[in-house]
Amino acid sequence: MLDELLEALKKIWLAKGIGINNGATKSELDSFENKFHVKIPQDMRGYFATLNGMQIGYYDGATRLWSLEEVRPLTDYLAPTAGFSIPPVMHHSISNVPDRLWAGWHRLMEPTSLDQVEPSHNSVRLLLPDAEHYFLFGDYLYEGSVWVIHLSDSLEADNSILSVYDFPGQYHRVADNVKGFLAQYIAESPDTLI
Repeated sequence: MLDELLEALKKIWLAKGIGINNGATKSELDSFENKFHVKIPQDMRGYFATLNGMQIGYYDGATRLWSLEEVRPLTDYLAPTAGFSIPPVMHHSISNVPDRLWAGWHRLMEPTSLDQVEPSHNSVRLLLPDAEHYFLFGDYLYEGSVWVIHLSDSLEADNSILSVYDFPGQYHRVADNVKGFLAQYIAESPDTLI
C-alpha cells in the first residue's frame, strides 16, 4: 500500500509542476538515526527513500513537505520561544490563550512565573509530553503551522503525527503514522491535516 501511496503522491506533485528531491540514501537515513538517536519507521523511511520531500521553493498550495536534510526536532524549532525566552508581547498573547483551545486541540506551552526570568523576557514551558521526540517534516502556510512526527529509539513506539501551531500554542493529532498522513493528503487534501 505504501508504494501505491508514494506513486500517487508523486503523480500529483509532478502534475502540479512541483520539484521533487532525489530519494534519500540508506547512508543518509542511517546518519539521521545516529545523529538523533531514533529509528525511522518503515513508512517514513520509504517516503524519504522514494520522494524525499519537495525541493525548496515548491509548494502544493500552501503545503510543503520537507527533505530529510531539513527535518529537525520540534524543540529546536521552538527554541526561541520555549526554552526558553520570549518577547513580552508574545508572553501576553500566550497567557491569554488558555481558555480558547480549539475543539480537539491541546495546549503546547504555558508561561512560567515572571519572577524566574530576567526583566526583558518571559519564559514558557512545553506541555506536549515527550516533546523532545517530535520532529518537524513539513509545514502549512509558510510555517504558520508545522507537522511533526513522534520518533524514538524503538520501531515499536507510537509514530503519531501532530499539527502544531506555535502561535497560539496549540497542537492536535492528525494521523497515526506517515502512511495514514499520506493517504489523507492524497484522498482529501493537505488542508484537512492542519
